[in-house]
Amino acid sequence: MTNTDDLAGWERTKAVHKAYPTFYPVFTALLLIGIGVGIGYMWFAHDGDTGYIQNIYTDILSIFVTVFVIEQLNRRRDDINRERDLKDQLIRDASSIINDVALNAVHQIRKRGWLEGDNGILKGTDLSRANLQDVILSLINLQGVNFYSANLQNANLMGVNLMSGNLSEANLKGANLWRANLQDTNLTGATLEGANLSGVDLQGRFLHGIYLKGANLERAKVQGAILERANLEGAKLWSANLESATLRGANLQQASLHRANLRHVYFMDANLKEANLEYADLEGAALLPTSLEAANLSDANLKEAVLWDTLPEGANMPGLAFYESTILPDGTKWKPGTDMTRFTDPYHRKFWRSDNKNSPAYKDTDENNQPHPLGE
Repeated sequence: MTNTDDLAGWERTKAVHKAYPTFYPVFTALLLIGIGVGIGYMWFAHDGDTGYIQNIYTDILSIFVTVFVIEQLNRRRDDINRERDLKDQLIRDASSIINDVALNAVHQIRKRGWLEGDNGILKGTDLSRANLQDVILSLINLQGVNFYSANLQNANLMGVNLMSGNLSEANLKGANLWRANLQDTNLTGATLEGANLSGVDLQGRFLHGIYLKGANLERAKVQGAILERANLEGAKLWSANLESATLRGANLQQASLHRANLRHVYFMDANLKEANLEYADLEGAALLPTSLEAANLSDANLKEAVLWDTLPEGANMPGLAFYESTILPDGTKWKPGTDMTRFTDPYHRKFWRSDNKNSPAYKDTDENNQPHPLGE
């Protein structure tokens, strides 16, 4: 046998020992037991006496079964420990500030089936400052995850459960949060420019100064939310429900509020320049003083809305709400001297109502402000 063959044999022996660390100790123990049994048989057994052999056989079988069970338990314990260590390492990698490392960790977690469900290993973890740009985490349970100051730009978080999570100071520019669960999620200082938040529930949330420039909030539920000083420039709020929300000092320039529910919204000092308010329901809203320069209010409902132009004479309220570029609910443009109370006061003798059935201001009263008889 050559030295090469000896080396190959030794490598095989080491491989067996690595895969089965208890193999050689157990094998040696059984060999010694066998030798002991043979010596005992020669010394103590008599002709025709099988009791010794039976006892020895039973003892050996018991020892073998015990060793086998212990070996399996040890292997199972080692497997559990290795899996736990791997999970811990992947979680640490997922929180890396190096994008490739973080994305690969998420990929490995998903590949092993450790991402989905209530037992997903990222649930409740600390991923603060992680660089997860372009990550795909859609439909995942990330409840309670700390994403403080994390980079989630262009991340796919569609339908993800972020309940009670922390997204403060996080970069979510261009992220997809369609129908994500953001209940009790901290969004303080988060950047959501161009993010997709359509269908999300933000009812009653404190979102002071939130950055939502160009964001998509179509059909979002934002009733009663505090959005003071929020940047919603160019945001898409089609059919969004913002009833009773506070938008004091908010920037809604060029925002699209088509068919939005803006009933009783507080718009004081808000910027609605060039905003699209077609078919918006502004009943009872307060726009004092709010810039509506070049805004489009076609077929909007201004019933009982409080406007700068409708304040009692002598009221001290600086600023100008309407401009000659403002399109009024009836399709005409505002001009000095326009009587705006005919759009806001339901008891005005010429109270305006729309002929368009799709308008929230569709005429449902006759010229005496009485409901039309049913069927007429």
